[in-house]
Amino acid sequence: MTCVGVQAARLETDDAAKSRVLRRALERIPTSVRLWKAAVELANQDDARVLLSRAVECCPQVLRFLLLFLHRLTACAAFFSSVFYPSVEEN
Repeated sequence: MTCVGVQAARLETDDAAKSRVLRRALERIPTSVRLWKAAVELANQDDARVLLSRAVECCPQVLRFLLLFLHRLTACAAFFSSVFYPSVEEN
């Protein structure tokens, strides 16, 4: 079953509006893993860190948030490594 807050966010066309709907739903149901996951996936890197830390506070028993956080940081680190330290090709 899909959470009502996630369904309501899907009806919005703008990402800011989706985020607003999800945050409002999280005020009412702070222990919803589906709401936290949807909000984190929609957020930018800085907002995602804040949301993930809050999600871990509200749902400390859920390991998924830690894994999602690790995945986002790893993806970000890999991106910056490829940009700032590109592999040098030898001829």
